[in-house]
Amino acid sequence: MYNGSMKNKKHNEPINRDAVGYLRVSTDAQDDSGLGLEAQRSQIKAYAASRDLTIVRWYQDVVSGASTVKDRAGLSSLLDGLEPETVVLVAKRDRLSRDLNLALWCEKEISRFHCSIESCDGAGNGSSPTDVLLKNLILSFAAYERDLISDRTRSALQELKKTRTLGRPTFGHRFDANGQLEPDPLTHPTFKRMMELRYEELKFSEIARTLNNENHLSQTGKHFTPQMVRNLITRIESSEEE
Repeated sequence: MYNGSMKNKKHNEPINRDAVGYLRVSTDAQDDSGLGLEAQRSQIKAYAASRDLTIVRWYQDVVSGASTVKDRAGLSSLLDGLEPETVVLVAKRDRLSRDLNLALWCEKEISRFHCSIESCDGAGNGSSPTDVLLKNLILSFAAYERDLISDRTRSALQELKKTRTLGRPTFGHRFDANGQLEPDPLTHPTFKRMMELRYEELKFSEIARTLNNENHLSQTGKHFTPQMVRNLITRIESSEEE
């Protein structure tokens, strides 16, 4: 494959090569690793200029690194539109994907079109055994880092569940300073009365009418409707089952 050292025999000048730029950020981290879309674009432009590469098209995705090709309109268009000897430029190799299998598949597809992919930080560029090893290590560590983040997130949520209920508290309650549920002085009397009526097996319409007759109000200061009572009781009973 052409390595960029070819000269124009007539003018003894480097022959420009065509390149395409690929940008990606995660949906949950628009400035992932300090490499937002515009930062990536700037790095790719500078890299292309230093190597006499002409960027003919740009592609971008805002999607998780663990997604599939079909979830990435930008990457799919890039692969569909590749022409031989084109250089695919990324700011960092993990911008292609943090999923090892997907990244390796993309590299294989790009090479199948007699094209190459180059990272602007230089990591893994080239085709020597050392370059290939470094490239695979970079992709492996990117996948490892992604899995670590996912594992830490799951662990944090599990620990949070031990100390408090996720989301807003159920009607009649609030969170204290330690994240524990406690009765809300303003709404807990209404909560107790509503559940008393529930245990008497009254219909939702009858519960709503009784609460209104006894001058109980909702959290937002409104009169109760049968649907409101149904929603509150359903949520309360669902939380008690967890």
